[in-house]
Amino acid sequence: MGTCSQCHGELDQPSKWEGKFGLIFNHQVHLNKGYKCDFCHKAPVHEPNKTNRVSMDLCYYCHGLAHGAQGEMAPPECGVCHPPEFDLKPAYHKKEGFFPGEHVKKAKENVTHCYTCHAKPFCADCHTARKAIPNDHKTANWGTTHGEIRGFELENCEICHAYEFCAKCHKTPMPHNVFYVKDHRSDASVDNTDCRVCHKGQFCSDCHHVKNIAISMENCGSCHSKLKTGVYTSPSFIFTHEPHFKKNFACNKCHKGKDATEAQEWPMDSCYSEKCHAMKNTPGTGKCEACHPVEFNLIPGKGSVYGDHTASDFLVRNHADLATKDISNCQICHLQSFCDNCHGMEIPHPDSFKTGKHKTEGRNLKAKCDYCHPKRTFCEDCHHQGYKAEWGPFEATGHPPLVKELGAQACFECHGPTYCAYCHVRGAPYPDLKGP
Repeated sequence: MGTCSQCHGELDQPSKWEGKFGLIFNHQVHLNKGYKCDFCHKAPVHEPNKTNRVSMDLCYYCHGLAHGAQGEMAPPECGVCHPPEFDLKPAYHKKEGFFPGEHVKKAKENVTHCYTCHAKPFCADCHTARKAIPNDHKTANWGTTHGEIRGFELENCEICHAYEFCAKCHKTPMPHNVFYVKDHRSDASVDNTDCRVCHKGQFCSDCHHVKNIAISMENCGSCHSKLKTGVYTSPSFIFTHEPHFKKNFACNKCHKGKDATEAQEWPMDSCYSEKCHAMKNTPGTGKCEACHPVEFNLIPGKGSVYGDHTASDFLVRNHADLATKDISNCQICHLQSFCDNCHGMEIPHPDSFKTGKHKTEGRNLKAKCDYCHPKRTFCEDCHHQGYKAEWGPFEATGHPPLVKELGAQACFECHGPTYCAYCHVRGAPYPDLKGP
């Protein structure tokens, strides 16, 4: 106060403000109540070529604000702050078009600004008398979607609807008081359909399923009482939490994300591992009927993450792509012998395959190699570096251009000195790579 009054000696003389601003104000009264300057002056009063004055909205943080048994914080009557001759109607209210169009825009921007002069019944009495029903209220699904409105918040609903109106429909205190959070569990656990009118998406998960909340039967079971005994069924699977809890599996062993309780079916490979379910040597059974209803079709179809096994080209091409990407998914249903018997070799190849059997099996079973290695230059990329697919099959037209380009010396690293001559004279390669 002392700093400002060096230039503004009239700060504690309200009469000098009336003619200039239409305002009765006494700084000393507010300072005597313990309010510091920056309680009202949120921005520096003076900036280059600019003076930041306090808006009427900020005055209403105190004036007219009721505090229950303590009464009003500061008087709300207009005459407390404005002289009798002051025109209380704002200039923009007098402009043509303010009512009805412009006042709607102003109310949507900040309806609390309207309440500084107009009591809530003022708006409600006018709206109901004119049957001014908003267009969105007329939609067929308004009852279930009205809670999604943002930017035109609950205080705007209060223009026409008292709190009792909302509570009568929602069956809960509306708006919720600050103590409702400790009581909400019983309402939400019975039927959260009503909650979902206003609370969408991850609302529950943002509080309940976060890293600092222990994912345990004790915590999860307090809201999800059926976890311990309830059997979950769907057209594709059967699941009971109880036996998993008995084996001391924590919830986050399977539920990796914070949205664990959202309705979804976990991929089968999340159940299959050496520590869970498999066909042998695991704690959990690998029998299909343990988790799938009898009528469930065990053969993956269209849309399955494990590939459409019913597609005409699945066996020829698609299954190889899936197996190459992650063969452990195949091994959920197929034993090692299933693949080996069909391919005629061990699948996936053991570490010793490259230096051992692949030479003879690559020659004798090339068609089956092509299932997983369809690239035309797969063998040549390793054995005949420099070969180009456009030269044609290596054994026929493909190798002469390579020999011409690089010379024949590289051939003799694998083939004997008479190997080439044997084929070129007889027209057929010698059975052994070394040659005669």
